[in-house]
Amino acid sequence: MKTQFIATSLSRVTLLSALFLLPGVIDAQGWRLVGVTGQQGDPTPDGQGGFLYPDHTLYEINLSSGAITKLFRMTFVNDSQSIAYCPADGLLYHSAGSESYSNNPFRNGNDNGGPPISGVGYQDSQYLESVNLATNVATAVFNAAPCPNPDPVLPCFGLPGPRPGWLLPVEQRNSNQTDDSFKARGPNEYHAVRGMAWSVSESLFYLTDEFGIFKLNREGDCTFLARPLFPSDSSGDRCKGIAFVKVGDVIKLFVGHRDGFGSNGLLIEIDPPSGDVNAEVLLTFPPGGAPPVDSFGGLLGIAQHPVTNVLYGIRKTGDNFGRELVTINPVTGATALVGNMEMHIASITFVPVTVPPAFNITSVSRIGNSLTLTWSGGTAPYQVQTNSGLNAASWSNAGPPTNGNSATVTLPGARTFVRVTGQ
Repeated sequence: MKTQFIATSLSRVTLLSALFLLPGVIDAQGWRLVGVTGQQGDPTPDGQGGFLYPDHTLYEINLSSGAITKLFRMTFVNDSQSIAYCPADGLLYHSAGSESYSNNPFRNGNDNGGPPISGVGYQDSQYLESVNLATNVATAVFNAAPCPNPDPVLPCFGLPGPRPGWLLPVEQRNSNQTDDSFKARGPNEYHAVRGMAWSVSESLFYLTDEFGIFKLNREGDCTFLARPLFPSDSSGDRCKGIAFVKVGDVIKLFVGHRDGFGSNGLLIEIDPPSGDVNAEVLLTFPPGGAPPVDSFGGLLGIAQHPVTNVLYGIRKTGDNFGRELVTINPVTGATALVGNMEMHIASITFVPVTVPPAFNITSVSRIGNSLTLTWSGGTAPYQVQTNSGLNAASWSNAGPPTNGNSATVTLPGARTFVRVTGQ
């Protein structure tokens, strides 16, 4: 925490330029691990107006303990949630939604136990957005079910964006088109993204889906690559976590099995040009891990630290709200427990540490007991506070928090200290 003191010529008023903190635990190497929660729909309240297990929410994950720090709730779109960082533009990409999987236009869903949403799963709802982590502003890349829905009976999701050209049917089905022929899937249409990984050499994302591996560029063009089989159980629909991993001096593409097989987790090495399986690595149980004991279970997400090259994974335990952060040796398959995240984290990625712009008070004006402040930089929301002295326990909020860059406050006494705080 850093505090700057700014002296002013205003009689009997002293300004203290804001206190700013970076959220969570910052990695010393300049990178931090973030994860997004999946869609469990648990309605348990947290006692603070939210949910104990919030869906589609971004968390920072401590690399020493697995403890999580809530950052913000991401755009709600039904079904699968996945994230990946793109170093080409410095943005976080968030995928959600799914192909149509129901012929019932009145099938109900909800967001964390909220009001029923009629028609969830009836239409395609694939969605991709980019997120600026310095401002938390999201921008849709594409949206299969944007608002308003042409059919008022059916729901809509996400931010406005163009409908992808690789979808079938080309036009959104309406509530009268209940025949199975309208539950179509195009040759380059994924069902629901389970994992994302950025390819530096190709400048696009590789996606995992129950139908295999797809490629997706930042403009939203999608192409099918292959449907690799895990050698241990011959499954082709269990792909989940995906990452490009540096092993020695070689970059390899790895994909994790969402359930595991026998006592092992499964990690396959994929040949990027063809989608063929080059090798399979059997993951062992992390000592000290949660049940099922002596069985690794599923590998739901993987990400490699860009500096240390340590490979991290999400281990699926017997408790959906008790998933573990583990480290993985991609050569031997040995794993080690970092800690239980106590949350249904579904996808992880490393992002650079984001530093808020420098905070500066840009102008101060006073008329009688009214003081108007303007500022720049920092991270909203801001809160102006006053104090008659410098006792840390005596600061009082002057008005409500604001996302803007100015505020007018009434000075409560002849001698007043004023400060602005932010996130």
